[in-house]
This record gives sequence, C-alpha cells and structure tokens, in this order.
Amino acid sequence: MAVPPDISRTHMELELEELQALAAAYQWKVSAELDQLRVTIEFNSAVDGEVFVVEFLCDDYKAKPPLIEFIEPKSKLRGTKKAYPKGGNGYFHEDKICVCAAFSRRGYAVLNGPHSDWDMTNWMNLSPRHTTIGLIMSAFQKVVNDPKHYKGRMA
Repeated sequence: MAVPPDISRTHMELELEELQALAAAYQWKVSAELDQLRVTIEFNSAVDGEVFVVEFLCDDYKAKPPLIEFIEPKSKLRGTKKAYPKGGNGYFHEDKICVCAAFSRRGYAVLNGPHSDWDMTNWMNLSPRHTTIGLIMSAFQKVVNDPKHYKGRMA
C-alpha cells in the first residue's frame, strides 16, 4: 500500500518538534529535507568521539518503517562497514550491513535483510518503543554511548 508523499511528509513534520528537542539535548546535527522525505542526522559516540551520520528515507511512512542507512562522514558512501557502528546490542549486523530492527526497512528480507519472519506493515507493533525518528535516534545514541555494547566502527 503506497502512502501519498503529503501524508508521509505530515508525519515527518509532526515528529520534527520531538526530534529538535532531542537534537538539542544530544547535540545532534539534523538536516530535514521534507520535499525529499529525508532526514539526516550527525551524532557522536561518547565512548570514543566517533562521528556517525544516519539517513532516514520516509516514503510510505508510517505504513512502512523508514529506510535507515548509515553514511561515511567523509566519503559520503552509503551502507559500507566503515559507515556503521560495531556492536550495538543487535542493531548493527556486519554480515548484511544493516540496521537490524523492526523499525528499519533494511532489517526485512524483502530488502535483503535477515528477517523473513517480520511483517513490515506491522513494524510499530513489533517495535512499540521506537515509532518515531527521534525515538529511533535515541536508541542509536544510547548504544554508541555504552562501552559494553559499542565497539567502534565496523571497519
């Protein structure tokens, strides 16, 4: 089921206030391109100061979760091991190089992700604590700030 871009954009606009408040608290650099249905966020690990950039593409949002991709800060290459954090309490898979969570389209087998057992249209019920971009980003920030779960970059 395709969601009209205006509906997806409205969901994103409604989330921006929460996202901006979190960005101020965590010192994230947020770039919202609502016409492109894209939000890009730069954030740092408190463990080692590494800078990470994550992109949320939100077409068909919220019928489907966002397409989440990490981007290398310097080269701007997407989806490489060098772009992703290592470890991450199960969120970051080195074999598929993706965010493995119900709130990420890349976690689903239809996009070569590891989970054929998940139904993408049920993502908010599968992951009820991570139903906004701000809540998803908070989870990423928590992981890269935790020396028990975060192990630097994948490469």
